[in-house]
Amino acid sequence: MKHRIAKRVSAGTILLALMVAGSVAFAAWTATGTGDGYAKATTAQALTTVDVSASTTATLYPGATGDVLIRIDNPNPYAVQVTDVAGSGAITSDAGAGCDASTGVSFSDQSGLTLNVPAGSGIPHVIGSLVINLPYNDFEALERTVKARWGDLAAVIVEPCMGNAAAIMPAEGWLQHIRRLCDEHGIVMIIDEVKTGFRVHTGGAQAIFGVRADLATYAKSIANGFPLAAIAGTEEVMSVVGPGSVAQGGTYTGNVAGTAAADATLELLETQDILGSIARRGEQLMAGIARVLTDAGIPHAIMGFPQMFGFVVGVEKPPRDYRDCMNSDAHLYERIQLEAIERGVMAEIDFREPWFLCYEHSEADIDETLNVFADAVKAAKDRR
Repeated sequence: MKHRIAKRVSAGTILLALMVAGSVAFAAWTATGTGDGYAKATTAQALTTVDVSASTTATLYPGATGDVLIRIDNPNPYAVQVTDVAGSGAITSDAGAGCDASTGVSFSDQSGLTLNVPAGSGIPHVIGSLVINLPYNDFEALERTVKARWGDLAAVIVEPCMGNAAAIMPAEGWLQHIRRLCDEHGIVMIIDEVKTGFRVHTGGAQAIFGVRADLATYAKSIANGFPLAAIAGTEEVMSVVGPGSVAQGGTYTGNVAGTAAADATLELLETQDILGSIARRGEQLMAGIARVLTDAGIPHAIMGFPQMFGFVVGVEKPPRDYRDCMNSDAHLYERIQLEAIERGVMAEIDFREPWFLCYEHSEADIDETLNVFADAVKAAKDRR
Protein backbone atom coordinates (compact mmCIF):
# COMPACT_ATOMS: atom_id res chain seq x y z
CA MET A 1 0.00 0.00 0.00
CA LYS A 2 2.71 2.45 1.03
CA HIS A 3 4.80 1.85 -2.07
CA ARG A 4 1.77 2.12 -4.34
CA ILE A 5 0.90 5.51 -2.92
CA ALA A 6 4.49 6.70 -3.16
CA LYS A 7 4.65 5.62 -6.77
CA ARG A 8 1.27 7.15 -7.54
CA VAL A 9 2.18 10.47 -5.97
CA SER A 10 5.61 10.75 -7.53
CA ALA A 11 4.55 9.57 -10.98
CA GLY A 12 1.33 11.55 -10.93
CA THR A 13 -0.60 9.10 -13.09
CA ILE A 14 -4.01 10.61 -12.41
CA LEU A 15 -4.91 12.93 -9.63
CA LEU A 16 -8.20 11.57 -8.57
CA ALA A 17 -8.96 14.93 -7.15
CA LEU A 18 -12.40 13.62 -6.52
CA MET A 19 -13.98 16.69 -5.20
CA VAL A 20 -16.57 14.52 -3.70
CA ALA A 21 -16.82 17.39 -1.32
CA GLY A 22 -18.69 19.25 -3.94
CA SER A 23 -16.06 21.93 -3.83
CA VAL A 24 -13.27 21.63 -6.32
CA ALA A 25 -12.34 25.23 -5.73
CA PHE A 26 -11.21 24.66 -2.18
CA ALA A 27 -8.31 22.61 -3.41
CA ALA A 28 -6.75 25.97 -4.06
CA TRP A 29 -6.51 26.91 -0.38
CA THR A 30 -3.31 25.31 0.84
CA ALA A 31 0.01 26.21 2.34
CA THR A 32 3.79 26.12 2.37
CA GLY A 33 6.50 27.47 4.62
CA THR A 34 9.77 29.35 4.56
CA GLY A 35 13.06 27.53 4.61
CA ASP A 36 12.35 23.81 4.40
CA GLY A 37 8.75 24.71 5.22
CA TYR A 38 8.11 21.62 7.30
CA ALA A 39 7.02 21.05 10.88
CA LYS A 40 7.07 17.56 12.31
CA ALA A 41 4.02 16.92 14.45
CA THR A 42 6.19 15.33 17.14
CA THR A 43 8.68 18.19 17.47
CA ALA A 44 8.63 21.77 18.66
CA GLN A 45 10.20 22.94 15.42
CA ALA A 46 9.57 26.63 14.74
CA LEU A 47 7.54 27.78 11.77
CA THR A 48 9.29 30.80 10.33
CA THR A 49 10.34 32.89 13.36
CA VAL A 50 7.33 31.93 15.47
CA ASP A 51 7.73 29.20 18.05
CA VAL A 52 4.88 26.77 17.57
CA SER A 53 4.59 24.10 20.23
CA ALA A 54 4.31 20.43 19.40
CA SER A 55 0.79 20.26 20.84
CA THR A 56 -0.38 23.17 18.71
CA THR A 57 1.24 21.75 15.59
CA ALA A 58 -0.33 18.37 16.22
CA THR A 59 -3.74 20.03 16.39
CA LEU A 60 -3.48 20.63 12.66
CA TYR A 61 -3.59 16.92 12.09
CA PRO A 62 -5.65 14.92 14.60
CA GLY A 63 -3.99 11.70 15.73
CA ALA A 64 -0.72 12.87 14.23
CA THR A 65 2.39 10.77 14.60
CA GLY A 66 5.96 11.30 13.53
CA ASP A 67 5.15 10.80 9.86
CA VAL A 68 3.03 13.96 9.62
CA LEU A 69 4.38 17.10 7.99
CA ILE A 70 2.79 20.54 7.92
CA ARG A 71 3.49 23.47 5.61
CA ILE A 72 2.35 27.01 6.38
CA ASP A 73 1.56 29.72 3.84
CA ASN A 74 -0.89 32.26 2.56
CA PRO A 75 -3.66 30.62 0.50
CA ASN A 76 -2.06 29.19 -2.61
CA PRO A 77 -3.08 26.49 -5.12
CA TYR A 78 -0.71 23.73 -4.03
CA ALA A 79 -2.77 20.91 -2.50
CA VAL A 80 -3.38 19.31 -5.86
CA GLN A 81 0.25 19.75 -6.82
CA VAL A 82 1.34 17.71 -3.83
CA THR A 83 -0.32 14.75 -5.48
CA ASP A 84 1.40 15.80 -8.70
CA VAL A 85 -1.60 16.80 -10.76
CA ALA A 86 0.59 17.80 -13.71
CA GLY A 87 -0.24 15.37 -16.47
CA SER A 88 -2.73 13.66 -14.22
CA GLY A 89 -6.49 13.48 -13.78
CA ALA A 90 -9.01 14.41 -11.14
CA ILE A 91 -12.41 13.20 -10.03
CA THR A 92 -14.65 16.04 -8.94
CA SER A 93 -17.94 15.40 -7.21
CA ASP A 94 -20.65 18.05 -7.13
CA ALA A 95 -18.20 20.65 -8.34
CA GLY A 96 -21.09 23.05 -8.50
CA ALA A 97 -20.50 23.94 -4.87
CA GLY A 98 -17.07 25.39 -5.48
CA CYS A 99 -16.07 28.99 -4.94
CA ASP A 100 -13.13 31.30 -4.27
CA ALA A 101 -9.76 30.87 -5.98
CA SER A 102 -9.48 27.64 -7.92
CA THR A 103 -6.92 25.35 -9.38
CA GLY A 104 -6.96 23.70 -12.77
CA VAL A 105 -9.42 21.09 -11.52
CA SER A 106 -12.26 23.53 -10.94
CA PHE A 107 -14.90 22.30 -13.35
CA SER A 108 -18.70 22.33 -13.52
CA ASP A 109 -18.83 25.11 -10.96
CA GLN A 110 -22.49 26.16 -10.59
CA SER A 111 -23.50 24.25 -13.71
CA GLY A 112 -25.51 21.68 -11.78
CA LEU A 113 -24.46 19.13 -14.36
CA THR A 114 -21.99 16.26 -14.21
CA LEU A 115 -20.04 17.72 -17.10
CA ASN A 116 -16.50 19.02 -17.27
CA VAL A 117 -17.43 22.64 -17.78
CA PRO A 118 -14.65 25.03 -16.63
CA ALA A 119 -15.66 27.16 -13.66
CA GLY A 120 -14.36 30.25 -15.41
CA SER A 121 -12.00 31.61 -18.00
CA GLY A 122 -8.33 30.72 -17.84
CA ILE A 123 -8.72 26.98 -17.28
CA PRO A 124 -7.59 25.07 -20.40
CA HIS A 125 -10.33 22.79 -21.70
CA VAL A 126 -7.81 20.00 -22.16
CA ILE A 127 -7.60 19.68 -18.38
CA GLY A 128 -11.21 18.54 -18.48
CA SER A 129 -9.99 15.15 -19.68
CA LEU A 130 -8.21 14.78 -16.36
CA VAL A 131 -11.26 15.59 -14.24
CA ILE A 132 -14.16 13.32 -13.34
CA ASN A 133 -17.24 14.86 -11.75
CA LEU A 134 -19.43 12.71 -9.53
CA PRO A 135 -22.43 13.55 -7.33
CA TYR A 136 -21.92 13.96 -3.59
CA ASN A 137 -23.12 11.07 -1.43
CA ASP A 138 -23.39 8.73 -4.43
CA PHE A 139 -21.76 5.55 -3.11
CA GLU A 140 -22.38 3.46 -6.21
CA ALA A 141 -21.11 6.02 -8.71
CA LEU A 142 -17.92 6.53 -6.74
CA GLU A 143 -17.19 2.84 -6.28
CA ARG A 144 -17.97 2.08 -9.91
CA THR A 145 -15.67 4.84 -11.11
CA VAL A 146 -12.80 3.97 -8.79
CA LYS A 147 -12.91 0.29 -9.68
CA ALA A 148 -12.93 1.11 -13.38
CA ARG A 149 -10.25 3.82 -13.31
CA TRP A 150 -8.19 3.14 -10.18
CA GLY A 151 -5.01 2.65 -12.16
CA ASP A 152 -5.26 6.21 -13.44
CA LEU A 153 -6.31 7.89 -10.24
CA ALA A 154 -3.85 9.72 -8.02
CA ALA A 155 -6.15 11.21 -5.38
CA VAL A 156 -9.69 11.72 -4.18
CA ILE A 157 -10.47 15.22 -2.91
CA VAL A 158 -13.49 15.53 -0.67
CA GLU A 159 -15.03 18.27 1.43
CA PRO A 160 -16.52 16.77 4.62
CA CYS A 161 -19.42 19.23 4.56
CA MET A 162 -20.45 21.09 1.43
CA GLY A 163 -19.31 24.55 2.37
CA ASN A 164 -20.90 26.21 -0.63
CA ALA A 165 -24.07 24.19 -0.91
CA ALA A 166 -25.98 25.07 2.26
CA ALA A 167 -23.69 22.88 4.37
CA ILE A 168 -25.00 19.58 3.02
CA MET A 169 -23.69 16.83 5.29
CA PRO A 170 -22.13 13.54 4.19
CA ALA A 171 -24.47 10.58 4.29
CA GLU A 172 -23.69 8.05 7.00
CA GLY A 173 -20.58 6.14 5.98
CA TRP A 174 -19.78 8.36 2.98
CA LEU A 175 -16.36 9.53 4.12
CA GLN A 176 -15.54 6.07 5.45
CA HIS A 177 -16.48 4.64 2.05
CA ILE A 178 -14.04 6.98 0.32
CA ARG A 179 -11.32 6.10 2.83
CA ARG A 180 -11.83 2.38 2.23
CA LEU A 181 -11.71 2.72 -1.55
CA CYS A 182 -8.54 4.81 -1.36
CA ASP A 183 -6.89 2.26 0.93
CA GLU A 184 -7.87 -0.65 -1.27
CA HIS A 185 -6.58 0.94 -4.47
CA GLY A 186 -3.58 2.91 -3.26
CA ILE A 187 -5.18 6.30 -3.88
CA VAL A 188 -4.40 9.43 -1.86
CA MET A 189 -7.38 10.81 0.07
CA ILE A 190 -7.43 14.60 0.41
CA ILE A 191 -9.92 16.20 2.80
CA ASP A 192 -10.64 19.87 2.30
CA GLU A 193 -11.01 21.35 5.80
CA VAL A 194 -10.77 24.97 4.69
CA LYS A 195 -14.18 25.80 6.18
CA THR A 196 -14.59 23.03 8.75
CA GLY A 197 -11.07 23.04 10.16
CA PHE A 198 -10.85 24.63 13.65
CA ARG A 199 -14.48 25.70 13.30
CA VAL A 200 -16.49 22.56 14.01
CA HIS A 201 -13.89 20.82 16.19
CA THR A 202 -10.27 21.37 17.19
CA GLY A 203 -9.53 18.27 15.13
CA GLY A 204 -11.75 19.39 12.29
CA ALA A 205 -14.37 17.24 10.64
CA GLN A 206 -11.89 14.38 10.56
CA ALA A 207 -12.12 14.11 14.34
CA ILE A 208 -15.93 14.19 14.24
CA PHE A 209 -16.31 11.54 11.55
CA GLY A 210 -13.31 9.44 12.58
CA VAL A 211 -11.70 9.53 9.15
CA ARG A 212 -8.11 10.55 8.61
CA ALA A 213 -6.90 11.95 5.31
CA ASP A 214 -3.53 11.41 3.68
CA LEU A 215 -3.51 15.13 2.99
CA ALA A 216 -5.68 17.89 4.50
CA THR A 217 -6.03 21.57 3.65
CA TYR A 218 -6.79 24.38 6.09
CA ALA A 219 -7.38 28.15 6.02
CA LYS A 220 -9.96 30.68 7.24
CA SER A 221 -10.41 29.79 10.94
CA ILE A 222 -6.85 28.57 11.43
CA ALA A 223 -5.65 32.13 12.10
CA ASN A 224 -9.00 33.65 13.12
CA GLY A 225 -9.21 35.86 10.06
CA PHE A 226 -5.55 36.55 9.44
CA PRO A 227 -4.41 35.44 5.95
CA LEU A 228 -2.92 32.00 6.39
CA ALA A 229 -3.41 28.48 5.15
CA ALA A 230 -1.81 25.10 5.72
CA ILE A 231 -1.41 21.63 4.26
CA ALA A 232 -1.00 18.73 6.67
CA GLY A 233 -0.15 15.31 5.38
CA THR A 234 1.80 12.13 5.91
CA GLU A 235 5.51 12.27 5.29
CA GLU A 236 5.07 9.87 2.40
CA VAL A 237 2.72 12.22 0.58
CA MET A 238 4.47 15.44 1.52
CA SER A 239 7.87 14.09 0.51
CA VAL A 240 7.15 15.08 -3.09
CA VAL A 241 7.51 18.74 -2.15
CA GLY A 242 10.98 20.06 -2.85
CA PRO A 243 13.46 21.17 -5.50
CA GLY A 244 13.05 19.26 -8.73
CA SER A 245 9.64 17.95 -7.70
CA VAL A 246 6.60 19.91 -6.48
CA ALA A 247 7.59 23.55 -5.94
CA GLN A 248 5.86 25.53 -3.22
CA GLY A 249 6.54 29.10 -2.21
CA GLY A 250 5.40 32.68 -2.39
CA THR A 251 6.05 36.21 -1.22
CA TYR A 252 4.05 35.77 1.99
CA THR A 253 4.76 32.10 2.49
CA GLY A 254 4.79 31.36 6.19
CA ASN A 255 4.37 35.04 7.03
CA VAL A 256 5.10 35.79 10.67
CA ALA A 257 1.92 37.73 11.46
CA GLY A 258 -0.40 35.04 10.14
CA THR A 259 1.58 32.22 11.73
CA ALA A 260 1.63 33.99 15.10
CA ALA A 261 -2.14 34.52 14.85
CA ALA A 262 -2.62 30.82 14.11
CA ASP A 263 -0.46 29.81 17.06
CA ALA A 264 -2.47 32.05 19.40
CA THR A 265 -5.79 30.92 17.94
CA LEU A 266 -5.02 27.22 18.25
CA GLU A 267 -3.84 27.64 21.83
CA LEU A 268 -7.12 29.34 22.77
CA LEU A 269 -9.15 26.64 21.05
CA GLU A 270 -7.25 23.97 22.94
CA THR A 271 -7.50 25.59 26.38
CA GLN A 272 -10.97 27.16 26.36
CA ASP A 273 -14.47 25.95 25.52
CA ILE A 274 -14.74 28.34 22.59
CA LEU A 275 -16.07 25.92 19.98
CA GLY A 276 -18.46 24.42 22.53
CA SER A 277 -19.89 27.84 23.28
CA ILE A 278 -20.28 28.60 19.59
CA ALA A 279 -21.99 25.23 19.09
CA ARG A 280 -24.55 25.95 21.80
CA ARG A 281 -25.41 29.31 20.22
CA GLY A 282 -25.62 27.62 16.83
CA GLU A 283 -28.01 24.97 18.13
CA GLN A 284 -30.18 27.72 19.56
CA LEU A 285 -30.21 29.56 16.24
CA MET A 286 -30.86 26.45 14.16
CA ALA A 287 -33.78 25.41 16.37
CA GLY A 288 -35.24 28.91 16.24
CA ILE A 289 -35.02 29.15 12.46
CA ALA A 290 -36.69 25.75 12.11
CA ARG A 291 -39.47 26.83 14.47
CA VAL A 292 -40.11 30.09 12.60
CA LEU A 293 -40.25 28.37 9.21
CA THR A 294 -42.50 25.60 10.54
CA ASP A 295 -44.90 28.11 12.11
CA ALA A 296 -45.00 29.94 8.78
CA GLY A 297 -45.86 26.74 6.94
CA ILE A 298 -42.71 26.85 4.80
CA PRO A 299 -41.18 23.45 3.98
CA HIS A 300 -37.48 23.53 4.73
CA ALA A 301 -34.36 21.59 5.63
CA ILE A 302 -31.55 22.71 7.95
CA MET A 303 -28.15 21.09 7.56
CA GLY A 304 -24.59 21.31 8.79
CA PHE A 305 -22.85 21.79 12.12
CA PRO A 306 -24.07 24.26 14.77
CA GLN A 307 -20.99 26.40 14.12
CA MET A 308 -21.53 26.26 10.36
CA PHE A 309 -25.00 25.48 9.04
CA GLY A 310 -27.28 26.28 6.18
CA PHE A 311 -30.91 25.86 5.28
CA VAL A 312 -33.04 25.68 2.17
CA VAL A 313 -36.75 26.38 1.77
CA GLY A 314 -39.37 24.81 -0.44
CA VAL A 315 -38.14 21.24 0.09
CA GLU A 316 -39.59 18.33 2.02
CA LYS A 317 -36.31 16.60 2.87
CA PRO A 318 -32.64 17.54 3.20
CA PRO A 319 -30.76 17.59 -0.11
CA ARG A 320 -28.04 14.98 -0.60
CA ASP A 321 -26.07 16.78 -3.29
CA TYR A 322 -25.72 20.04 -5.15
CA ARG A 323 -28.43 19.22 -7.66
CA ASP A 324 -30.95 18.57 -4.90
CA CYS A 325 -29.92 21.86 -3.34
CA MET A 326 -30.62 23.76 -6.54
CA ASN A 327 -34.21 22.47 -6.55
CA SER A 328 -35.03 24.55 -3.48
CA ASP A 329 -36.82 27.92 -3.57
CA ALA A 330 -33.84 30.28 -3.96
CA HIS A 331 -36.08 33.29 -4.64
CA LEU A 332 -38.00 32.94 -1.38
CA TYR A 333 -34.77 32.49 0.55
CA GLU A 334 -33.37 35.66 -1.00
CA ARG A 335 -36.52 37.64 -0.20
CA ILE A 336 -36.36 36.52 3.43
CA GLN A 337 -32.74 37.60 3.76
CA LEU A 338 -33.34 40.94 2.09
CA GLU A 339 -36.17 41.60 4.54
CA ALA A 340 -33.86 40.67 7.39
CA ILE A 341 -31.14 42.99 6.09
CA GLU A 342 -33.62 45.88 6.06
CA ARG A 343 -34.24 45.13 9.74
CA GLY A 344 -30.59 45.10 10.70
CA VAL A 345 -29.64 41.43 10.50
CA MET A 346 -27.36 40.69 7.59
CA ALA A 347 -26.88 37.21 6.19
CA GLU A 348 -25.74 36.15 2.75
CA ILE A 349 -28.68 36.25 0.36
CA ASP A 350 -27.30 33.25 -1.54
CA PHE A 351 -28.77 30.15 0.12
CA ARG A 352 -25.68 28.16 -0.77
CA GLU A 353 -23.53 30.12 1.67
CA PRO A 354 -23.67 28.70 5.22
CA TRP A 355 -24.28 30.76 8.34
CA PHE A 356 -21.13 31.07 10.48
CA LEU A 357 -21.17 31.90 14.17
CA CYS A 358 -18.37 33.32 16.27
CA TYR A 359 -17.50 33.42 19.97
CA GLU A 360 -18.77 36.98 20.34
CA HIS A 361 -22.34 36.03 19.51
CA SER A 362 -24.40 36.04 22.72
CA GLU A 363 -27.79 34.57 23.58
CA ALA A 364 -29.19 38.09 23.22
CA ASP A 365 -27.76 38.26 19.69
CA ILE A 366 -29.42 34.97 18.81
CA ASP A 367 -32.76 36.11 20.25
CA GLU A 368 -32.60 39.37 18.31
CA THR A 369 -31.71 37.52 15.11
CA LEU A 370 -34.64 35.15 15.53
CA ASN A 371 -37.08 37.98 16.19
CA VAL A 372 -35.92 39.75 13.04
CA PHE A 373 -36.00 36.49 11.10
CA ALA A 374 -39.61 35.88 12.10
CA ASP A 375 -40.60 39.35 10.91
CA ALA A 376 -38.63 38.86 7.69
CA VAL A 377 -40.33 35.54 6.93
CA LYS A 378 -43.77 37.08 7.46
CA ALA A 379 -42.93 40.06 5.22
CA ALA A 380 -41.50 37.84 2.50
CA LYS A 381 -44.61 35.64 2.50
CA ASP A 382 -46.89 38.68 2.35
CA ARG A 383 -45.08 39.91 -0.77
CA ARG A 384 -45.34 36.64 -2.67
